[in-house]
Amino acid sequence: MTNPREPAETSDSTHDTSDSAAADGDDGRTVLVVGADDAADAAATVLDRRGTVIRRPESDEPPEASDADCAVLSEASVGLSSPTFDALCDRLPVVFLGAPTDETTAAEALSAGAAEFVPPADAADGRVLDARVSGVVARARRDRLAADLARERSMLDAIFETIPAHLYVKDEEARHLRVSEAYLDDPTAYIGRTDDEIHSHGHAEETHADDRRVIDRGEPILDKEERVMSSDTDEFSVRHLLSEHGEEADVSESWVLTSKVPWRDDDGEILGLVGFTIDISERNEYRKRLERQNDRLEEFARVVSHDLRNPLNVAQGYLELLADIVEDETAAAYTDRIDGAHGRMNELIEDVLSLARRGEVVDDPEPTALAAAAASAWEAVAPAGELDVRTGAATVLADEGRLRALLENLFSNAEEHGRDERAVTVTVGLLDGGDGFYVADDGPGVPESDRERAFEPGQTTAEDGTGFGLVIVRRIAEAHGWSVSVTDAATGGARFEFHGCDVRTD
Repeated sequence: MTNPREPAETSDSTHDTSDSAAADGDDGRTVLVVGADDAADAAATVLDRRGTVIRRPESDEPPEASDADCAVLSEASVGLSSPTFDALCDRLPVVFLGAPTDETTAAEALSAGAAEFVPPADAADGRVLDARVSGVVARARRDRLAADLARERSMLDAIFETIPAHLYVKDEEARHLRVSEAYLDDPTAYIGRTDDEIHSHGHAEETHADDRRVIDRGEPILDKEERVMSSDTDEFSVRHLLSEHGEEADVSESWVLTSKVPWRDDDGEILGLVGFTIDISERNEYRKRLERQNDRLEEFARVVSHDLRNPLNVAQGYLELLADIVEDETAAAYTDRIDGAHGRMNELIEDVLSLARRGEVVDDPEPTALAAAAASAWEAVAPAGELDVRTGAATVLADEGRLRALLENLFSNAEEHGRDERAVTVTVGLLDGGDGFYVADDGPGVPESDRERAFEPGQTTAEDGTGFGLVIVRRIAEAHGWSVSVTDAATGGARFEFHGCDVRTD
């Protein structure tokens, strides 16, 4: 219990008398009592019987108020013009105890910011003071609850009114309680009704069955992809519901992704469900386009591999037979040149096949260590030079095989275009800002006037080059969603930069 006569108490102290609280009925309140005079001591003693009291003496620094439900200030210690009074009124409801020697009125105290004014005569009566404080705490709790509810309502309204998806809340009978405005001409037409009460078509039965599964079993339905058939004949048109129409109906098709989860109370009891549906028509159409594109590339690769290579193999076979019987030196020189042309045609076919197959969109990339991919590509190409990898343990989200092919083409390109007989040095590193990576060499570089055409088919300065190496590099980059450009390296050679990559260094 608080001793009303402890004038020497100057430090913060908290009192919670469980026995007296139990006897008098602890309402769980916490009261901050500020002041070091008799009225403050008496108030602390009375209020300590019904809850927790935090004592603070008056000081130049306003006391902390985060743990209290209200503050009781004694005018004998804290006047209306005190910084403490102003600071506490900004954070807590304040009960102001009038001093016997002062003529402060209730109107003055309330106007200054107090929630309650207790005159000296009532302050001396513990029951009156306790009742006033209890009333202030109850009002403050109601106000806080109302403010919290208003804030939650505002957040809920913002979600349902602004998010471009079909959101809905249903009760335990699967009746709509709340529906977002997205995709609906009249959301109020859904309130209080189930899907099969709103729609007559067969799919409404399926969606209602899904609702019952979520509500009755507590089983969520996540990312259910649905085909939507809708027409102007629907009484209430919403994209996430399907309808069955005859051929004479003007029907449009779209695709949606639906999720529904149980709505539970604090005890875990199911009150209904919360669901949302998003339109994925564009995503599905994009996926179909990619599939068609990849199918065309595969068909192209098959034609190139079979229809071009077979006649070339026949020609090469006859050329070898001819070379065995030709004795004339001039004719032998011609057969050698034909053989070289055949070899070049084979290289072109290989590059075209690589271009077709490597250009397919990467739809399942994985984190791939840049250093390991560079080392593997370097070993495959086996150039007479030096590889300098400066990527550390960085990974890039990529198709590992195609990333190696990209690096192999760049390494081969560096060797083919190296300076005279000098061995080439190639550096692989990370771009500033973590946006991607680069591959640089110390060769002659790419003239600025040629950089825009460097990635076009047939562009090469090497005598035995096909002109497809950098085209393949660009296609592989684009298949990953990256961009590639060429600039000057610090060593004077070419520097190929890849932007838009998902590079991770941790």
